[in-house]
Amino acid sequence: MDRILPYTIISRLTAVLCIGLVLAACNDDNAIVQEENRPQGTTAVSLTFNTRANEGDIGSDEGIKTLRVIVTDEAGTILYNEKETGLADKERHNVDLILPKTKVRFYAFANEESMGSDFSNGGLEQAGILKDGKILPQDIVTKAWTDESRTHFPKQASEISAYGLPMTGCKGVQPHEVYADDGIPTDLTGKTVEQIEIPLVRCVVKIVVNITNGSDKEALEINTVNFGRFFTDKVYCYMHTRRTLPEETSITYRNILLNPAVNIGTEQTKTVCTLYIYPVSLANNRDDYRYSIALNNENDYKVFLTKNGQNGSTYIPRNSRLTIEGTVTDILNITWTDLQLVVSCWEDKEMDITFE
Repeated sequence: MDRILPYTIISRLTAVLCIGLVLAACNDDNAIVQEENRPQGTTAVSLTFNTRANEGDIGSDEGIKTLRVIVTDEAGTILYNEKETGLADKERHNVDLILPKTKVRFYAFANEESMGSDFSNGGLEQAGILKDGKILPQDIVTKAWTDESRTHFPKQASEISAYGLPMTGCKGVQPHEVYADDGIPTDLTGKTVEQIEIPLVRCVVKIVVNITNGSDKEALEINTVNFGRFFTDKVYCYMHTRRTLPEETSITYRNILLNPAVNIGTEQTKTVCTLYIYPVSLANNRDDYRYSIALNNENDYKVFLTKNGQNGSTYIPRNSRLTIEGTVTDILNITWTDLQLVVSCWEDKEMDITFE
């Protein structure tokens, strides 16, 4: 066996170190070249948009189909406004931008088509959001979609495949925990690379109705789900206050026709309706507005969410999911037992939907 002298080991180590230094220098050179390829005074910004539907807790067509990203400087001048399409219902999506080294705000609109909206510069100007060439946070945060004819929502799950659900996100716009935004513009000054994650929050509520056939009939047919007076026709683009609806919001009843009808066998439980609606807040001292439900042609509405107290309001916020579970015991009179409400959220965390 050959002996390796000490100086030989040292020589080999020296060679390895030299090679390592050369490789490191090459990597540094590549980084410098990449930076030199960008215009002077700019920052490479990597944005990650997340629907917050973690652990696969997302239904079909509830993801990102299209995504518009708007970037302004601190004064509101638009630096970037582009929409990406064909995103195939993604839960997460990355966007890479080259932006000037300044303080910036980010706005995101996913699936704007689901509300019949256009947030291009021309659309923003027409909507009164872009004024004198600038977007100010207060103008966009307090902007509401109006849907007086209920053209866009409510919608059943079978009706959202084309455009999905409206979602918004922001960074450096308003202090708000739902959007994980501290309201402070992102300062790109002195930065060459910046990575930012922006959660996308759905602007609608998801309602799932599960019915159990507790009667002695072999088949219970459900052809209509009738909801009480809690369907609104307006929604703010961004949540900015709790329990507050846009001015002149109309609230009405809604009957959802099921086509085809759902047949439920004895002791079976089936989901008869999955519906998406705008968030709603009902005054606790108004009994003519109730969170209630009825089936088929019955007029005896059952309350599934009791309003809390005489003062304030009871609120169902955006991005929440309600599961209404009930048992039908008499197929002729459709009497209910065990009516209950299960509340969860798309991002799978506990939440309280009742506020004083």
